[in-house]
Amino acid sequence: MIRTYGKPPYRVAVIHGGPGAQGSMARVAMALSKSTGVIEPMQSRLDIASLIEELRSQLARSSEKPVTLIGHAWGAWLSLLYAATHPDDVRQVVMVGCAPLDAMYASQIMEKRRKRMTQGEWVLFNGLLFRLERVPPESRNWLMEQLGDLLDKTDHYDLEKTEEDKQGNIPVNGDMYLAVWPEAEAMCESGELLRRLKGIRCPLFVIHGEHDPRPVDGVTIPLHANNIGFKRYVLPQCGHVPFRERHAVGVFYDILEKIIKR
Repeated sequence: MIRTYGKPPYRVAVIHGGPGAQGSMARVAMALSKSTGVIEPMQSRLDIASLIEELRSQLARSSEKPVTLIGHAWGAWLSLLYAATHPDDVRQVVMVGCAPLDAMYASQIMEKRRKRMTQGEWVLFNGLLFRLERVPPESRNWLMEQLGDLLDKTDHYDLEKTEEDKQGNIPVNGDMYLAVWPEAEAMCESGELLRRLKGIRCPLFVIHGEHDPRPVDGVTIPLHANNIGFKRYVLPQCGHVPFRERHAVGVFYDILEKIIKR
């Protein structure tokens, strides 16, 4: 499925995270569509190679290439992998709230989350994670939503909720998360992720909230070490989702508009 916003030509694509958080970039697409055509491709495949091919097909059908890819969280990884695989299709990649590209930084995420939870919340969080892989498929989406409610406290600074979020809302796909994220983690741990990113030829932009438990150094230091150029923006009073952060949303869109128009 692909949703379009604004008028053609569609030269910007917003890539959702999760994996499985379909519709979570709708707010960004709506905001940017006031000045440019935007597509919101939904991911449906259950392995990384198929997701890259699915995105290629979606962009071929609905966009005018080369496109600007704006990826959030897992969507940033997918955007990077796509740009490395199909460099002629991509004008630039914006990485929003990107997870560490080197596994040595991953432990910092849970350490920060633990400090931001009560003991009861931490026990509940780990219990939900334990159950996620063991419950019937029909229960996974509900568990993902419960996990998301807990992470609203640990991963964000001061969230605001609007009607735009409800308009774009699609239930989180727990099956996709369980299928894709372990493969992505293994790719990161083996170093394959960074090896593949060396094929990127387009400009990269890192936008990261200062309060995000994912360390921005886990993105920028590996890129720098592998001679992959980028420009970095760290937003104060901002967590994992800048476009939902009360104190950062204005600055976030100002940065995006400048990047798109460059």
